[in-house]
Amino acid sequence: MTPTATTQTPRTRFQPIVFYDGECGFCSRSVRTLLELDQRGRFFIAPITGETFAQYATEAERRGLPDSIHVMLRPGKILSRSDALIAMADGIGGGWRWLATAARVIPRPLRDLVYRGIALNRHRISKLLGGKAACGLPKKEWRARMLP
Repeated sequence: MTPTATTQTPRTRFQPIVFYDGECGFCSRSVRTLLELDQRGRFFIAPITGETFAQYATEAERRGLPDSIHVMLRPGKILSRSDALIAMADGIGGGWRWLATAARVIPRPLRDLVYRGIALNRHRISKLLGGKAACGLPKKEWRARMLP
């Protein structure tokens, strides 16, 4: 299965997939924000516990990945942590592309240190933001971009 845009505008090339923790309210909220900002519909979304992740990443690859959000830019190319966030910002375009360019200047170990600090506290942050374990149904126009 190759992710394609909606049936109205079929595409034959692979489109990036964002894999996230579907059980985390903070992660779900982040994905909803990405879907809102991604006006061009560039990214597909799938939970890290789903069949799409299992299809595109071998068991050994999945075990070797950090507890993080992941972006698969193409089969075999998975980015994690701050690199994944930069890829998402770059893909959204506009001012977000400028932010991605600026973030690349910061050394990855420092970016990932900040990322891990937020990730370790994501459940607490979610509660502060009024988040729940799972967010409600996605908007109708996003459903075609959500993979199992």
